[in-house]
Amino acid sequence: MKILHPDNQCFLYDDADKQSILRYALLLQGRTLGEMACLTGNNDLQSGNKGKFGQILEKYYFFKKLNSDSRPDFYEAGIELKSSPLKKFSKKSIIRAKE
Repeated sequence: MKILHPDNQCFLYDDADKQSILRYALLLQGRTLGEMACLTGNNDLQSGNKGKFGQILEKYYFFKKLNSDSRPDFYEAGIELKSSPLKKFSKKSIIRAKE
C-alpha cells in the first residue's frame, strides 16, 4: 500500500516494497534526534517510556498505527522497524542514543 503524507497527500513510500521503505528510512540518515522530533512535529522525547522514540518514528514519520501485533511493522515487506534506545544525561539535559 502506498503511504501518503496526511497533510498534503504526497506519496512517501510503499509499505509493501522493501526498497521503498529503505529509501524513505535513509532520508533520516545524518539527522539528530532533535531534528527528528521537529521533522515529526512531536517533541515529547522526555517521557520515561524507553520505546518512545521508536513509537514517535513509527507513528509520525512512517505514519503507522501503533499496535501490539506480533507481525512485523511492515508485514507485506517482512520488515520490523527497530530504533536505538535513548539515554538522557541529566546534568546536561542531553538526550542521545544508547550504544
